[in-house]
Amino acid sequence: MEQTKRNPFTTNFKYKEQSFISDNDFFLENIEDGLLWNDDNWRDVIISSLRGSGKTTMLHRIQNYLKSNHGEKVVTIYVNSTSGFIVDVFLKAIESLPEKNKRKFRAKLNLFNAIDLSVNNKFKNPDFSYRTDMELVLKEFDNLGWQLVILIDEVKNINDDLKTFYGAEIAFVNEDLPVMSIAAGLPSAVSNLINDKALSFLRRAQKIELRPLNVQSIYEEYRKIFDGQIISDDQLKVLSEFTRGYPYLYQLIGYFIWSTLTKGGLSSTLIEDAQRYALNELFENVYSKFLTDVSPKTRDMLIAINNLGGTRVKVQDIRKQLNWSSSYASNYRNRLIEWKLVKQDGYGELTIVPPYLDLYLKQIQ
Repeated sequence: MEQTKRNPFTTNFKYKEQSFISDNDFFLENIEDGLLWNDDNWRDVIISSLRGSGKTTMLHRIQNYLKSNHGEKVVTIYVNSTSGFIVDVFLKAIESLPEKNKRKFRAKLNLFNAIDLSVNNKFKNPDFSYRTDMELVLKEFDNLGWQLVILIDEVKNINDDLKTFYGAEIAFVNEDLPVMSIAAGLPSAVSNLINDKALSFLRRAQKIELRPLNVQSIYEEYRKIFDGQIISDDQLKVLSEFTRGYPYLYQLIGYFIWSTLTKGGLSSTLIEDAQRYALNELFENVYSKFLTDVSPKTRDMLIAINNLGGTRVKVQDIRKQLNWSSSYASNYRNRLIEWKLVKQDGYGELTIVPPYLDLYLKQIQ
């Protein structure tokens, strides 16, 4: 493989057009309709999925799709932190305006000129109100026939900025101002968001759960990218099936194969080496992190399910192993289901969902 070519795969959850595949483009037209026809049902969108399932990639996919189809008439603002982000959104929205429209906000911009926002991300000024000032900016967008789409990646902790943002957002939508928000987060974070008393209206937002990739699509993409290389179709099929449709595993396996080919060829243990590499990265970068985010009792229940086989495990057997009451077990069962860590597999039975999580749980005990 030519050394000059860059690896089309990524191991850090970033978006790369060269290796992008998705079975989740089904809602792009709904988002487009929400913009073009002021469909209030698609003005607030929340994407929920496990870490490594393609949330960040999908936000960039939406951004590229809207830019390609609508050019400057749809302005997208991407933020990957909700700490101080309303100031960031406000300033970027102004900067996107034509110069003659931007001049109207020169006084407001001067408020921030002497502030290092990367340090002082909790900027507060009595002369700045996101609700009031952003409304004026959106009216400029409306006069231009433009739309604003705000993409919020990795919603985590609920803070004052997030409450201010969504409180203003619902008012903007009610006033038919041209704005849409698309947020993405882990199922646990999304659950906390929509169940917060101050944000209960978000229960009516469009909620999208990202689907796994089609294994056949993964195989065909591998074949296309590695066309003419010394790797067999049978090897690609085995590695495609190994991913189980999980986007992060798809990227990891592809990255490993490309890197190995670049270094001079494939060994007889390619499949085993690729699988070992992918699982190590998955365990370190995904599972070790989200297991530190859940409570000890939640983790105890997950481990108990795994110890009892991980598939179609009876809740009564879990209760017995943990010595929990019915109501206590029901609380944590519902939490695990809501967070997409397990699924209900028949009446009173649970199955672990994330691929190879069973192996990781055995490894850490």
